[in-house]
Amino acid sequence: MFGANDNNLIPLMLSAPRNIHFGPGTNLYDFTYGPNLADAHILAAVNLLTVSPADKSNLLSAAGKAFFVTNAEPMPFRDFLSQLWTTFDGKKPPKGVSIPTAVALPLVWLMEHVSKAVGKTPALTTKDLGDSLAERWFDNSRAAEVFGYVPKVKIADGLKEAAKDYEELKNGYEISLRDASRPISNT
Repeated sequence: MFGANDNNLIPLMLSAPRNIHFGPGTNLYDFTYGPNLADAHILAAVNLLTVSPADKSNLLSAAGKAFFVTNAEPMPFRDFLSQLWTTFDGKKPPKGVSIPTAVALPLVWLMEHVSKAVGKTPALTTKDLGDSLAERWFDNSRAAEVFGYVPKVKIADGLKEAAKDYEELKNGYEISLRDASRPISNT
């Protein structure tokens, strides 16, 4: 999930080098824009309050059921990264070099352990690598059938909105740091 005020996914992806890629980059991923997820929660809540009986046996009720909620735009993970970098950096990233998974995994494992041995936080962990190489996309059709969820905001538009917000937050944060360093006066 990503969106405005994102302090997890977007900063992590923005910190990644633009010219080094791990694995083939063809693994499908589907992300969710935060406001779309909020819409799904509202639709599910309305369903729970209006569909009777609100129990598991009612096929039209969301009660007691699990639902996948994504943007329904599965794409290769590397394509999402490229979209994100292009949107946030204002230019398309370089083609870069691809490191095969069989080479990347032991390399990242070694870097992770060396970093920990010298008391540093590793830039990339084997878990991070595994997450970026996994297939992570899901079928939203049940959420659409039961409570009418259809993503309103496309990933590309969500990234544009998040980039605008990120820039405003970053500028505000820099200002607040400058202001914090000024002595407090009694005037």
